[in-house]
Amino acid sequence: MDTAEDAIDVFSWAVRSSAIGEDSEELSAAGQNETILGCVTENEVLKAVSKCWASLFTYQSVKYRWQHGLPVKSQMAVVVQKMVPAETAGVLFTWHPTTSNPSQMVVTSNFGLGESVVSGNSEPDTFILNRTHDGEVSLLDQVIGAKDKVLTLTENGVKEVSSPELLDGSFVFVNGKDVTENSLYTRANCGEVYPLALSSGGRSILNYIDAGLQSYIYNELDPYLMKTLNVFQHRVFIDCIVSLYFIEGRDEITMTAKVLDLAIFGHPVINEKINATVRDRLGTVPQFENFCSVFRRWKDSLNVKQIVDKSREIVKNTDYRIKSDDKAQDIYTQIATNNSCFMPAYYHSCVTSASVLWQMLCMTILVGKEKELTTKHYADFANVLSSCEDVESAEVPAYLEKIAGIIKDEGYSEEFCMIDTRLGQTWLKSKCPTAHKIFEEFLDKHGHRCLGEFDLIQKTWGMDPSQVIPMIQANSRHSQKTAKVAKTIDQVISELGSPVNFLSRPILKYAISKLRVTVGKREQSKSALIMVIHKTRLAYLQLASAMVREGLMPSESLIFHLTKYEISQVIARRNPTLISKAIRRQKLYQTWNNLKFPELNYSYPQPEMEFQVPIELLPGSKCTGTPVCVGSVQARACVITQLSEIGSLQKGDILITYSTDIGWSPYFPMLSGVVTELGGLVSHGAVVAREYGLPCIVGVKNVTKIFKTGDVVYLSGKTGELGKV
Repeated sequence: MDTAEDAIDVFSWAVRSSAIGEDSEELSAAGQNETILGCVTENEVLKAVSKCWASLFTYQSVKYRWQHGLPVKSQMAVVVQKMVPAETAGVLFTWHPTTSNPSQMVVTSNFGLGESVVSGNSEPDTFILNRTHDGEVSLLDQVIGAKDKVLTLTENGVKEVSSPELLDGSFVFVNGKDVTENSLYTRANCGEVYPLALSSGGRSILNYIDAGLQSYIYNELDPYLMKTLNVFQHRVFIDCIVSLYFIEGRDEITMTAKVLDLAIFGHPVINEKINATVRDRLGTVPQFENFCSVFRRWKDSLNVKQIVDKSREIVKNTDYRIKSDDKAQDIYTQIATNNSCFMPAYYHSCVTSASVLWQMLCMTILVGKEKELTTKHYADFANVLSSCEDVESAEVPAYLEKIAGIIKDEGYSEEFCMIDTRLGQTWLKSKCPTAHKIFEEFLDKHGHRCLGEFDLIQKTWGMDPSQVIPMIQANSRHSQKTAKVAKTIDQVISELGSPVNFLSRPILKYAISKLRVTVGKREQSKSALIMVIHKTRLAYLQLASAMVREGLMPSESLIFHLTKYEISQVIARRNPTLISKAIRRQKLYQTWNNLKFPELNYSYPQPEMEFQVPIELLPGSKCTGTPVCVGSVQARACVITQLSEIGSLQKGDILITYSTDIGWSPYFPMLSGVVTELGGLVSHGAVVAREYGLPCIVGVKNVTKIFKTGDVVYLSGKTGELGKV
């Protein structure tokens, strides 16, 4: 002790905090607790020690531990170190701190003491070193910092001085690699059900959906690899080569492949290049294997009612049995061992495939001996699909129209349209109990639905009924839409423009009857899948509540920004690094939501840049797409890319948007036509548009960039054309 006391008067000392968990593999806690430099007397050292201990309970330190799932009541060691009067100092990372590349080391340095580097008060020099397997080190990159603040050690402590003359020069090495183009990814179809960025929590559900698709398409499952769906920059894509065209690698492009394009994309996609890529990557499917696959699909297509009933039974029996006082570990175990989402995803794949098969048969009969699809075939098939009934998505606007009608009949429309949406449900209960009863019935049947409903992060209508109030208000402002007139199959066939011979007519009649059933059943199987996803969502929310209660997580909303595995790690050993990741993901989520991708992506999908897309339509020219509901209309265009912009919609508008899902359904009664960039023959927008007899075309490339709200446009649901008037 005497030696230490004598040394105090000779050297300068640094007094540093060292809290439990600080500078560990999981947590840095940089700058959260106090550090005092340049202590030269015994009194200064003792005061500095007290300040370090006290800093453990400053606001920022306590909040930091709370935000990272660490115990608020913690302990701290205080380290007293002899200071070196360094002319230069810095920090060496033996593993790249940003990319986690083990072959790269990073050095940050400045003149004077190292405190200016670690505190971030001065921009240091940065050197990236490359380290080979045999220990050779070379300079990979360097960035010369401003180094405008320099700390030096003097007899009286630490002093900040002006920066000395800086060295200049730089060396930059750019490394690149070839990009392969033997892949094709699309946002079609999945862009409708996943219109927003995929959350980390939503990936667990996506894994089940991919597993269901794998099991149905290949009749086998690889549990370690997602084959049919891929995620790039937090967006879901379909692998076209593996998922769609895997049985089409033949010498010639078949009519089956062309009809499949219409069902998925709404326009032709497959070409010789894609067909050749399928052959090169996957080879040609043996005839017997192809026969067995097709036979299985046709067999399932005849039993869609039983398949949907099985899916509903699974949903009915799904119960996580979580109690309000259960511990986080117990709740997580319940979720991790429950795979109720798998079979409904599989069954939905079965019913979707059945719907596509009957579409193919109908279209093949309509095309006859012709080799190419024409506008006439599109219009005829749109007429066939318009006769489909029992569509669950169309029940949503029907319910809300009914509620709006009751409000209007009781003379409350004007008052209801003026209320705050957060008070809407209470207002209905007190002022219009009849409408409130229908509203409760709607939530009971469709409360598990919402925009982006496949992702756990989204709040459903049942969780937040105020989302539905603006939809009812919009319907209350306008007159009710006349329901479509049902047509018999014979009426539909008599209106076809394509010639159907005597032998093909009974086959077409049977195919249409089956198609009518499968289109409706596909909607029901989707609703069942969404219901089991919602039950899983509620289980995750209960887990989030338990984790916050146990101090593992600062906010319940972070649960959906962690993967299932990451949640297990946080529960098992309080991993603050993962909490930090979740917080950052939460901050970036809206940025990811704003990214837009092309419909078709060869190789790695990249976001669209505005200047890459045409914004002007040449005089006299028109945009074309695939007609999915016949009829023609001239009206004002309303261009909306996000549902949050729906306030600009007016009665009688032609809606022009990127894609729609069930969240858009309530506004269809207000429209006179629908145009989408994404969509196929049985996409959501097409299905609901047909229920309301709205002219509709899908697959119109860049249409949201070409037209703007207020343009007067002409839409033909017969020719698939859209142009300015």
